[in-house]
Amino acid sequence: MAHKRCCRLVPQTIPRPALISSSHRRALSTRSSPNYGFVFDIDGVLLRSKTPLAPAAKALKYLRAHRVPFVLLTNGGGYAEAERARMLAGLLDVPLAEAQVVQAHTPFQTFVRESKHGPPMQRRVVLVVGGAGDRCRAVAESYGFENVVTPADIYMHNPDVWPSSSLVEYYKGFARPLPKPLFTPSATHTLEENIQIGAVLVFNDPVDWGLDIQIIMDVLLAYRGFHGTLSKPEEQDARPLLILAANDLWYPSRYHLNRLGQGGFHAALAGVWTAATGTPLPSILYGKPGYEAYQFAEARLVAHKKLLRGSHDATDSQESVSRLKNIYMVGDNPNTDIKGANDFKSPSGANWHSLLVRTGVFNDGDPLDVTPTAIVADVWDAVRWAVENESRC
Repeated sequence: MAHKRCCRLVPQTIPRPALISSSHRRALSTRSSPNYGFVFDIDGVLLRSKTPLAPAAKALKYLRAHRVPFVLLTNGGGYAEAERARMLAGLLDVPLAEAQVVQAHTPFQTFVRESKHGPPMQRRVVLVVGGAGDRCRAVAESYGFENVVTPADIYMHNPDVWPSSSLVEYYKGFARPLPKPLFTPSATHTLEENIQIGAVLVFNDPVDWGLDIQIIMDVLLAYRGFHGTLSKPEEQDARPLLILAANDLWYPSRYHLNRLGQGGFHAALAGVWTAATGTPLPSILYGKPGYEAYQFAEARLVAHKKLLRGSHDATDSQESVSRLKNIYMVGDNPNTDIKGANDFKSPSGANWHSLLVRTGVFNDGDPLDVTPTAIVADVWDAVRWAVENESRC
C-alpha cells in the first residue's frame, strides 16, 4: 500500500546547516510532542567503534529538548538492552531508556513464549552463538530462555568436535556442563537421553568462526537436532531452526577500512553448507533491512512518544500511533538502513523516510542500489533536514 507524504520529498544532498530555523523552534515549543520521530543506526551514525561522532550528542540533545521521540536501531548486539543503553548514555552524554535501544537480537525475546517459527522456545534447548565470552548466553537467559548452550559448552564436553581450536583456555573461562550428554555411537543409553537442540540463534558476530561453523553444521545435519547423529536426506525437514540476528557484510570500526560483520559469517556458513549438501542454507534472517526490525522499532517509537506525552492510559494508544505521521530513519549503510526504511510498509500508516549519512559505511562516489530520501553529511544534518521538512508540512 502506498503511503501519502505530507509534502514532496526529493532525494538530494545538502550542505552542512548552521541552525534549525527559528520559525520551527517556535512551532515545536507549542506542541506537547511532535507528530514525527527518528530511528537512528548507531555504528557509523552516532559512534565509530566506541568513539562518539562529533555531532551525535548535539542531535540527540536537541530532540530531547523538543520532546521529539527517537529510538536507536542497530544490527549490533551482544549486550543486554539495559546495559547497552547505559553504555551509550555514558558515551553520548544523553540519557537513554532501555526501551529506546533495539538491537538485532531484541526481537528474539518474543520467541520465548510464542513464535511464528514453531513451538515456544522457553524450555527447548537453544544453541546461542556469537559475542565475546558468555555475554550472549546471559542475554538469552534474561529474555527467558531456560536451556541455553553454547559452542564452548559442546567443545569443552568433547574437544574432538573441533581438533583445530587453540582457544581452550578462553573457553574454560565460561563454558558450562551440558544438561545432557552428546550422542556417541558407543553410548549404551537411548537417543532421547542425549542433548537435543531445538534451534540455533546467532545473536552476534562470532569470535571463533571455525568452531561455530562446525557446531552449527553438526546440529543442522543431525537427526532431529541430536548432536552427534547424522540425518538421512528424507529426515532433514525436522532439522532445528537457524535464525541469525543480522546480516551486515561490513561495519565501520577504528580501522580505516570496513570490517566483516555477521553477514560475513553467514556467507561463510552458507558456503560450507552448500559445498557439503548442494543446497541453499536453510536460515531465517532478522535485523535490518528485514520487516521485523522496523516493525519492532516503530512500536518502540510509538511507546516512547506516548511516554513523552505523559499518558499511560491504554485507550490513548491508537491516537498515539495515528499521530506519528513521519518517521525518519538515519543510517550509514544503503543496503540495510536505507533499503529497510524504503521497503517497510508501516502497519499504522506512518511515512518512513531514509536519510543516508557519510560518516560510516557509505562514501561519496559509492554506487547506490537504493535511493535515499536525502544524502546528508552527518546525524545533525539529518535532524536538521527532517525538522525543516516538517516545518514545510
